[in-house]
Amino acid sequence: MNQRVYQESEQLITQLLDLLAEFASIQKDHAACLAENRLKNLMSWRQQREQTFRRLRQVLDQVAGLAGCDEAVRQRLLNDLGKILENEKKLAGLAGAQRDRLQGSLCVMRKGKQALKGYSVYQGGSPMPKYLSNKS
Repeated sequence: MNQRVYQESEQLITQLLDLLAEFASIQKDHAACLAENRLKNLMSWRQQREQTFRRLRQVLDQVAGLAGCDEAVRQRLLNDLGKILENEKKLAGLAGAQRDRLQGSLCVMRKGKQALKGYSVYQGGSPMPKYLSNKS
């Protein structure tokens, strides 16, 4: 019985370490995409992160319930979790930089739109709608 509990706890810890590595890989990929301005798959990123995080949280909850854990394994888990949190802060910084860049582009586009309104022949800034009459 004790051997079975030990094997189950080893499997949980191995699963947790694998999930931590997977999440770190996802973070690295997303950071590279943000740095290179490849933003076309934002929704799939979100789903991928949510699914991996949900699995990670479930395994963390199970590992937290384990009675005893080797100190070396505990230290490795803490180090891996620390790296993930550090990577999340870096990702937040990259996402903030992209948001600022996009807001700047939006501001430039709005100024251009206002400038184009000055060249319009019509008062409203856009061409008047044309109505066809059945009497013509």
